[in-house]
Amino acid sequence: MPDLFSPVTVGKWTLPNRIAMAPMTRSRADASGVPSEATATYYRQRATAGLIITEGVQPSATGQGYSNTPGLHTRRQVGGWRAVADGVHEEGGHIVAQIMHAGRISHPDNKNGHETVAPTALAAPGEMFTPSGPRPHPVPRALTTAEIPSVIEEYADSARAAVEAGLDGIELHGANGYLIHQFLAPSTNHHTDAYGGSTTGRARFAIDLATAVADHRASTCTERSRTTRPKPLRPTALSSTRSPRWGSPTCTPSVTPPHPCSPTSGPASTARSSLTTVGTR
Repeated sequence: MPDLFSPVTVGKWTLPNRIAMAPMTRSRADASGVPSEATATYYRQRATAGLIITEGVQPSATGQGYSNTPGLHTRRQVGGWRAVADGVHEEGGHIVAQIMHAGRISHPDNKNGHETVAPTALAAPGEMFTPSGPRPHPVPRALTTAEIPSVIEEYADSARAAVEAGLDGIELHGANGYLIHQFLAPSTNHHTDAYGGSTTGRARFAIDLATAVADHRASTCTERSRTTRPKPLRPTALSSTRSPRWGSPTCTPSVTPPHPCSPTSGPASTARSSLTTVGTR
C-alpha cells in the first residue's frame, strides 16, 4: 500500500515521494527580477520534496505584482533560474515554475514604474505593500481587445524561457484574484467582446493562453539530459514592458493543450479556477 513517502509516476516524471511544495512568495530577487543566490539556495534546500512549485513568476515587467519577485522574461532572469534548476536537480528534485501575471493586484512602485493593466479599469480594494509602505491599489489601465493576444504571447514566451532555464514544467496561476482570475470573474471583467460577457467569453483568455503555452510557441523536449546546456537565447525584440521574442526552440513539440481552466460566475473575492501544469521533460 503506497504511503506519503512512496515514489509516484506523474506523466514522464518519477517523483521520489508524494509531497509537493506549494508556491510561496519569497521576494528574494534583485530589482531586475533576477533570482538571487539566496533563491537558488532556498530551493536546493527543499529539493527532497517530490515536487517543488516555485513562487509566482511574472511573464513581463508589467505583470509584476509584489516587490522583488522573480521574472522569466529576460536573459539574466533565465540565467538565475538555470542556477535554481541545476541546484534542485543535483539534489534529485523536480521543480516547475508558476507563471503569474498579477494584473490589478500590483503597484508601479514595485516594478520600476511600469503601468498596471487588467481586463477592466477597476482598482482592487485594499492596499499593496511597497518599499515606501502600504499604498492603495492604483486604477489599472483596461486591456483592449487588440492587446490581449500580446499578453497571451508573454505567457508563451515565459514558458519557453522556463524550458531554456532547465525547469521541469509550467504551472499557470489561475486563482487568488490575479490576471487569469480577473478575466474569469464577472466582477472584474466587463469586456463586451469575445473575452467577456458570457461564461464562455470570460473563460477564453484562460483557454487561449493555456493552449499557447502548450503549443509550438512553447515547445518542449521529449528527452533532455539535465546536464545538457540549451543553445543560447536569441531574442529578436526587447522592450521595458514586453517579453523578449525567444529564438527557435532547441526541441520539438511534445505536449498537447491541457484541460482549460474552469470558468467561474462568482465574485472575484471568492471565485476559483484550476491551475494547469505543462511538463517540459
